[in-house]
Amino acid sequence: MNANAKRYDLIDGLRGLAVVNMVLYHFLWDLVYLSNIPIGWYTSKGAFYWQQGICWTFIFIAGFCWQFGKHAVRHGLIAFGCGALISAVTWTVVPQGAVTFGILTFLGSAMLLLYPLRPWLQKIPPLAGAVGSALLFALTRPVNRGYLLPGWELPDGWYQNLWTTFWGFTADGFSSSDYFSFFPWCFLFLTGFFVSGWIKTLPHTPSFLYWRMGIFETIGRHALIVYLLHQPILSALAMLFTI
Repeated sequence: MNANAKRYDLIDGLRGLAVVNMVLYHFLWDLVYLSNIPIGWYTSKGAFYWQQGICWTFIFIAGFCWQFGKHAVRHGLIAFGCGALISAVTWTVVPQGAVTFGILTFLGSAMLLLYPLRPWLQKIPPLAGAVGSALLFALTRPVNRGYLLPGWELPDGWYQNLWTTFWGFTADGFSSSDYFSFFPWCFLFLTGFFVSGWIKTLPHTPSFLYWRMGIFETIGRHALIVYLLHQPILSALAMLFTI
């Protein structure tokens, strides 16, 4: 956010809450796939919705804060570089759980690829932009599976290789323990961007944006560090269950 603006405490808190949930979710992943501990609930719809809620929160908040950022390119390069590092490490250390095109790679790509469009995006009425982006996200949500709407299938020729997989047209046989393609997720990112733009147009900032969430705010302000460090620590803890 702009250094001269008052920080939205609720945004930091919600990001921190998402980080805590992410750590818990990943620890269960480690127990199931590294320690071979059967946890049936982990593969249930409830766990899937939990995981999706975590990811949606991260992406929406990243877009929300991108509206205010003065160093969008630098932040994009840092996120993309950290995503590349995670991919390199997981390909080497845990190939069975390797991360290709994970959430940090996506966030970095969104910040960098959308940056040239930001002056034009900021000219779009923000409420219309938020609604339009949300609708596009809903429309393109199934793009990884080969269609937009039931009966509206996309050409098989679009789903070929890693390049098409990056954009959302997932090649046969592609596997990743954390996969966020540019489409459809860029539209959720843009929804957050436009929502924060709409808030800027209000005569008074909604007071709920300054609600305090204690320790979650601190965690939220250091989300990237926690993201980079938590998995090696959790993996080591999970391996203790195999001794």
